[in-house]
Amino acid sequence: MKKAVVIAILSSCVSLLIADDLSTKDGTVYENVTIISADPERLLIVHNGGGCQVDYDALTPNSLTEAQRQTIEEKMKEHVERAARLQQLALEKATFEQAQREKGLILFEGAWIKPADRQEILASRELEKLERQKIKQQQLELQQQ
Repeated sequence: MKKAVVIAILSSCVSLLIADDLSTKDGTVYENVTIISADPERLLIVHNGGGCQVDYDALTPNSLTEAQRQTIEEKMKEHVERAARLQQLALEKATFEQAQREKGLILFEGAWIKPADRQEILASRELEKLERQKIKQQQLELQQQ
């Protein structure tokens, strides 16, 4: 009885370890394929030989197993959700930027500030640069004496 249970468990584990193959129209066979992601044009897979992208139109007819089809469906859903999130974030970013511009602010070094503040920062930097040059010049003059 125990042996039968162990054999059944091992059999199910082996079936999980054996991944499906994938064939393309040009005769390429990818062995032990795991689908990483899917978008409307292609699949990203890893296989015994490494990883690659495979266009759907390059697949041979009926080369996908039911499990692969389900995985692609899940990955496509993830892709659509991710694209929607990115689009929402881009819209929120554009709205925020527009609101900041309407306040008269500008983006400077990753921060929204007033144009006058930007000018002050740049002027301060220029003064610091001139001071450093002046100190270097004085040091050179002292060395020459």
